[in-house]
Amino acid sequence: MMIFAMFFTFSTREKAFYMLLVITVIGIANQEIKMIYHNPRPSYGSPDVQPLACSKSFGNPSGHASLSACFYISFFLVMYHDTPLR
Repeated sequence: MMIFAMFFTFSTREKAFYMLLVITVIGIANQEIKMIYHNPRPSYGSPDVQPLACSKSFGNPSGHASLSACFYISFFLVMYHDTPLR
């Protein structure tokens, strides 16, 4: 929400809603891909790995990695692409 607020304050409304849409869609898509892929976390597959906290979701693809990759690609396209966003 902080990213949305910054874009809404310092940029156009269209760019702010575009970035909000990108973040929302990648969050939903990441959860769906995790359900399809079913890759367990390392603590479930190996008794040698002891987790600090127990997470119930699957491990891959990483939510942080996919969100940051999509955010920075979208940010680059919004800021440096020549055509205006409509």
